[in-house]
Amino acid sequence: VKPSSKFPLYKLAVDPKYLRIIEQFVQNSLKGEGILLKKDKKWYPARFSHNGETYKVKVRIRGDLSNHWKDPKKSLRIKFNTDKLFKGYRNLNLVIPSDKAYEIEPVVLDKAREMGLLVPDAGFARVHLNQVNMGLYYWYEQPGKEMLEKLNYPQGEMFSTDDVWMDTFTEQIGVTKGWELYPGAFQSSIQKKGGKAAGKIQQRWERLLELARDADDAEFSRAIPFLVDLDKFTKWNALIWLFGGVHPQLADNLRWYYDTTIGLFEPITYDVIINKIHFKDRKREGAFDSFGIGDHLTNLLVLRILRDRNVMRRRNEILYGLLGEQSIALQERLDLV
Repeated sequence: VKPSSKFPLYKLAVDPKYLRIIEQFVQNSLKGEGILLKKDKKWYPARFSHNGETYKVKVRIRGDLSNHWKDPKKSLRIKFNTDKLFKGYRNLNLVIPSDKAYEIEPVVLDKAREMGLLVPDAGFARVHLNQVNMGLYYWYEQPGKEMLEKLNYPQGEMFSTDDVWMDTFTEQIGVTKGWELYPGAFQSSIQKKGGKAAGKIQQRWERLLELARDADDAEFSRAIPFLVDLDKFTKWNALIWLFGGVHPQLADNLRWYYDTTIGLFEPITYDVIINKIHFKDRKREGAFDSFGIGDHLTNLLVLRILRDRNVMRRRNEILYGLLGEQSIALQERLDLV
C-alpha cells in the first residue's frame, strides 16, 4: 500500500514539550519491560485538522508493546470532545500499518462486514505531525457507544478486560489460572452504572462466565444458544482463524457486545493480524484450537463455547467454505489493496 491522495490527510499539532515527555517515557520503558501499562496511558492536549476543520483533542501513545512506539513513528489514540466529534467518532486509533500487516486487516474487516459481523469503521490515512509527514497510518474507530450509533446497533453493552492480564502479569500480581472466566476481570463501558438495564445485562454476563467455569458439557450446550449469538460467533471464529486467529481472540483483545434486542452476546471483529509463529505450537497438538488449560495463547471462554460439538461443526463448515470456493476471491482482494 503506497501513500497517495486517495487517502485522507489528518494533521496533528502537539506541543513539543508533550512529545518530549512521551519520548522520555519511551526511552525509560525500553530499558525495562517495553510495555505500556494502564498507568502510562497519559493524555495530552492537541489539535486535529482535516479538510480545513480543526478540532480540540487529546492524544496519547497506544499499543501494549514497544513495536508501536519505540520508533519516531508511533501508534496514537485520539480522543475528540463530545461537543464536536469528527464524523461521529469519539476515539480514533492511528496505528503503524505494519502492525496490521498492511492489506490484511482491511480485507478481513470488509469480509467480516459482508458476513454480518460487528466491525468498527477503519481505513488508511496520511498523517502529518507538527507539519512533519509521518506517512501512511491505519486508522480504526475505538469500539464504543458512538460506533454502535453510527452502525445502527442498539446501545447495549460492551465487555472488555482493559489489559488486566498485561498489567498484572507485568507487575506479578493478580493473575490466576482461568482469570478470564470471572466478572471482576471485565469492565463495561456503555450503560450507566447502577441502572436497571446495566444490572440485567451484568447478570447475563455473569451467568455466561459462571456456566463456562462450572457447568458440565450438557448443561452448557443447552444454555449457550440463549446467551451467545452462535451464528455470529462461528462466523467470527472461522474468519479470524483463516487469517491466523490467535491474537484477536485473546482475552485481553476480545470485546464482547450485548445486543439488547435479542438478548445475546457476540464478539466484535477487529485487530485481526497474522500469527504464523503460533501455528507451530498448534501443529504438534494436531489442531489449531488448543484446549489445554493454562495455555496463554487461548481464551477459555472461547474454547468452552467451541467444546460444543455443534458449534465446532458449524465453525468448521464456515472455515472450510472460506478456504475453498472463497479463497481465490479473498486472495484477489489482497492483491488489489
